[in-house]
Amino acid sequence: MMEMIRNWVMSVVAVGMLVSLCLGLSPGGKVQKVGKFCGGLLLFLTVVTPITRLDLTGGLQEFQEYCAQLSATSEESTQASGEITQDLVTAQSEACIQAQAKALGADTTVTVTCKSQDGLAVPSNVSFVGDMTLQQQQELTRWVMSAFDLTQDQVQTKAKKAEENK
Repeated sequence: MMEMIRNWVMSVVAVGMLVSLCLGLSPGGKVQKVGKFCGGLLLFLTVVTPITRLDLTGGLQEFQEYCAQLSATSEESTQASGEITQDLVTAQSEACIQAQAKALGADTTVTVTCKSQDGLAVPSNVSFVGDMTLQQQQELTRWVMSAFDLTQDQVQTKAKKAEENK
């Protein structure tokens, strides 16, 4: 590319010097006016010729390929960000339910499943298994249903010792 630019500059300089030499040697009057016109036209053509040789279609094709790559990358990053968000919502929901269970005095293992709703990750199913009384199990189930707007079918519980408080 630099070689091409160097050659173009050299040709413009050479044509300019040739036109100046011809104008300097030409007699005055109408001949010099015609010489100036022809010399200017020749210099203009020398300056513009490389522009006519440019391959703009190749650059356009490269630009279109670059845009396609950007689009694919954008879609991949959107998908990855959705997965990360879903993982974060799952982890935060599990931690929140775990903390509530601990506050009730129950020792449980919580599993939350999320689904995408209007582009947002929301908990869709919750299950917890652990050592808890029947009362703790009921309270935790009510709290989960209320906090995450879930139905009874979406909350599964399995108590290892489901006995009444003593």
